[in-house]
Amino acid sequence: MKRRAEDTLEKPEGSVKKAALGAAPEDLNSHFDPSLFSESILSAHRSAYNASNPYPHGILPAVFNDAFLRLVVRDSILLTMAIKTTDIYQFMQSQDLVSLESLRKPPTHLLALRNALYSPRFLSYLSTITSCGPLSPSKRDMSVTNYTTGCHLLCHDDMIGTRRLSYILYLTDPDQPWQAEWGGALRLFGSEVRTAKDGRKVRVALPEVEKIIPPSFGQLVVFEVRPGESFHDVQEVVDRVPRQPMRRAISGWFHAPQVGEEGYDEEAEEQREKEMSSLAALSAGADEFDLPAEDVRLYEQEGGEEEGGEEEGGEEEGEEDEAAPLSAADLDFLLRFLAPSYLTPDSVEELAGIFESESVLSLSRVLAPKFAQELFESLSAAELSAASSEHGWQLAAPPHKHRYHYQSLPPADSSSPETPLSRLLGSLLPSTPFRKWLGLVTGLTPTTFDLLARRFRRGADYALATASTAEAQLEVRFGVSPSFRPDKIKKADNDENAIPARKKPTGSAIKETPTKPYKNPKPTANGSASDSEEASTDIETPTSAHAAPSHEVEDKENGNPSDWSEEEDEAAEELALARGGFESYMAPSSGEEDAAVYKVDDDDEDGDGAVLFQTPAAWDRLTIVLRDGGVLRFVKYLEDGARGDRWDVGGVYGVDVGGEAE
Repeated sequence: MKRRAEDTLEKPEGSVKKAALGAAPEDLNSHFDPSLFSESILSAHRSAYNASNPYPHGILPAVFNDAFLRLVVRDSILLTMAIKTTDIYQFMQSQDLVSLESLRKPPTHLLALRNALYSPRFLSYLSTITSCGPLSPSKRDMSVTNYTTGCHLLCHDDMIGTRRLSYILYLTDPDQPWQAEWGGALRLFGSEVRTAKDGRKVRVALPEVEKIIPPSFGQLVVFEVRPGESFHDVQEVVDRVPRQPMRRAISGWFHAPQVGEEGYDEEAEEQREKEMSSLAALSAGADEFDLPAEDVRLYEQEGGEEEGGEEEGGEEEGEEDEAAPLSAADLDFLLRFLAPSYLTPDSVEELAGIFESESVLSLSRVLAPKFAQELFESLSAAELSAASSEHGWQLAAPPHKHRYHYQSLPPADSSSPETPLSRLLGSLLPSTPFRKWLGLVTGLTPTTFDLLARRFRRGADYALATASTAEAQLEVRFGVSPSFRPDKIKKADNDENAIPARKKPTGSAIKETPTKPYKNPKPTANGSASDSEEASTDIETPTSAHAAPSHEVEDKENGNPSDWSEEEDEAAEELALARGGFESYMAPSSGEEDAAVYKVDDDDEDGDGAVLFQTPAAWDRLTIVLRDGGVLRFVKYLEDGARGDRWDVGGVYGVDVGGEAE
């Protein structure tokens, strides 16, 4: 039976069982480092806390004595750990340590550590250092976390409920000091106040890390939770040496006093709530400083430059209906970029039938062979260098929403040198012929477009889950990640120096939704898609695959055509999924849980939080998705051990649904 948290603070008379389970209050002092409570140490910690940046935080190198912590590590190793994976984190976590007494054999030293951390003396000590006010001894919120290779926690501010202080107590190997190059550091982000267009002051999180705190055995890090200000993450743990130790820690929160507890002051809590609300409001209005900024562009009316003219491949005079067959000029233009097999009337008709049924298309080897080779060579060279503003790349921000490099549509008078990537972004995607082709294969009329080229770097980049606010929108994206071309992965697998593929840990909450690409628009025995068994939604996973010959592209590096099999295609997708960098669409949750947290339960009949569709980092893959309002989308953090960076080009097309443009 689960004990109440407050029962662990005192040992009622006659309760032999409770005395055996937890350390008595008078025994707790022996677990702390002997010098911790001295006036000089307390004063030094308080001064360092107040002088720290980018926001006040304390680093206490020795809180508990070494021998006791070694016993705590032994206890923590015996706990059952569950893999926790969402768009924002991936690590292993124990049960909440509040419920340790419910175990058949409660870990004695972990219990003692928990009681010591939440003892009145230590809570008062922390309150003195941080000036955060009184803390609750009964509301205990803590767990053991293990970070192995690939584990990470992305940028956030920890602001939930009555949390007042966040803390991490490191339990890394005491006999093998943690090395900074292994990752796993706590990283703090700064923020600044800016003036919005309407004159309001808003706080904006800055994209760069300002303070790095590597793990160290026995070290306690603590900071006050402040909305829109206490931004931090945990750097990915990476493989660097054989038998590298695990980044183990106890992390949790100290909460404000609860109603009825000593130290609870209703007026003081109301005043603090007002202060926190003001801070939250200060950060809530900062969306106008987000990068990339929204750049929705209208297709021009008949006779406009974008609607006609031979450069766009359209008609010189007038305008054809988007649902009409592609003209000769349209085809001439599209054939510069797209494989001929996707432009025939039969192909377009079949694709339209699949999209009408499934609301999603996943097309492989869709680029024209010559253009694909030019793009491959260009991006393979670009991946060897850092993205920079000199080459038109900017960093997406703020970090608690996303981080990646991007290029926007260039202005008409841009003098930037043309590249295959810029031609795909600036010539094909906004063109009238491509708009017409989209209209034919989707049955929808694009009315606006907002386009980007994106580069997600290994060991750095991601885009956290956000919900669509439009009733419906068409999302189109070319996956052009050169390191994920199947034949290149196959060659890397034969290289003894290549990074080995790592399979996803058993029990992961990420569902590897089958997304076999449509390979060739040509009728086959199983040419019609069956109904998806996913939750009822306009976004469904294709359940049929169409086999066909690949486009033969001359591979200059290997001296032979880069023809890869369907099995190699699927193997490339599996390897890409294993290390993140995939883009997922998720059904919105109808419960009270954080919308950014997703889970997959095959028995979940209502489909809340279910992964609807996902596509990995890939080469020469086009996805077209009709996204309903409220559907979440994110790009999972791309791990350091991935094959390469994720590159994609595309964006959002507003469509006419039921006669109204979205």
